[in-house]
Amino acid sequence: MSSTEDRMKALAEKHFGMDVDIDVSLRDTEISSLDQLAFLKRVAEEFQTAISSVDAEQFENLRALAKYIDDRS
Repeated sequence: MSSTEDRMKALAEKHFGMDVDIDVSLRDTEISSLDQLAFLKRVAEEFQTAISSVDAEQFENLRALAKYIDDRS
């Protein structure tokens, strides 16, 4: 796992209060869409990047989100 993936996993586990598999789509979990949006905002703040709503819809899982962040840093 990359450093970004490790940080993403830790942030997700803290935010959602549960163990998170970075390869599983958040859409396939019982996490509400509002909580997912709040998490994306938290990720943007943590990694000091902007995440557009169009881009956010494209992320299959947290690994894809971590790659998106790595590609922009």
